[in-house]
Amino acid sequence: MKITFLSATNAMSDAKRIAYKIGIKYVIQTATEHLNNFYELDEFTMGMGKYSFSIKPDRSVTEAPECKLLKEFLKKWDHEFYFTGTPMKFKADGKVITNW
Repeated sequence: MKITFLSATNAMSDAKRIAYKIGIKYVIQTATEHLNNFYELDEFTMGMGKYSFSIKPDRSVTEAPECKLLKEFLKKWDHEFYFTGTPMKFKADGKVITNW
């Protein structure tokens, strides 16, 4: 079977879409675990090339603990898949909101 330019391009596009979906699921899973591990954290927000964890208003902490796994993952893959360009926000026990 001869592989054409179109079939090779389609296969690569499909593979990249699958990798993107897996990556976004990893971002959500890792951020949720981080929110659950640190009670003072309130919400995860991502979009426009940035991400952050917000602190609950009643906490005396002024800076959110860093999520090293998420930071390393995004450092390695965000330039290729632009995960941080996907808008989302959620609390540890809440639904992922993508349009606000």
